Amino acid sequence: MGIRQTEFCSRTTVELELIGEDVKAGLAAYYNSCYYYALMVEQKDGAIFVSMEKHIHDEKIEHEKQQIDCSGKLVLELVSDRENYHFFVKTEHETIAVGKGCCAGLCTEATMTTTFTGVLIGLYANYGTPLFRNFLYQETDEEKN
Repeated sequence: MGIRQTEFCSRTTVELELIGEDVKAGLAAYYNSCYYYALMVEQKDGAIFVSMEKHIHDEKIEHEKQQIDCSGKLVLELVSDRENYHFFVKTEHETIAVGKGCCAGLCTEATMTTTFTGVLIGLYANYGTPLFRNFLYQETDEEKN
């Protein structure tokens, strides 16, 4: 599920509950299969990890996973401004800045295909049973980001 990004400056939030073991899901800024930034949450062997994946051209980079302390209910947040996409995870205890990606990496002029699709903000699940609730996309004023 996703929505087209309509302004540079926006905030997207979604609640995520991980059900069972071996779950990998998240929130992404997606241009196409070769251009995206993804916030990943993974539950494995009783532990929960967060990380960020960037795919630009033929380079795919997964940042180091961070183990977090939570009950399995999280809020994922993506804040965009004119320069970057900022990814956060909120637990009942803290807000974690997971990573960021430059907007230029997802713009038409920087892609190999130069298609004009725009960026989609969306949810994804690689495996397991994630439960997403309360997906909210809002345009924001640049000064508020």
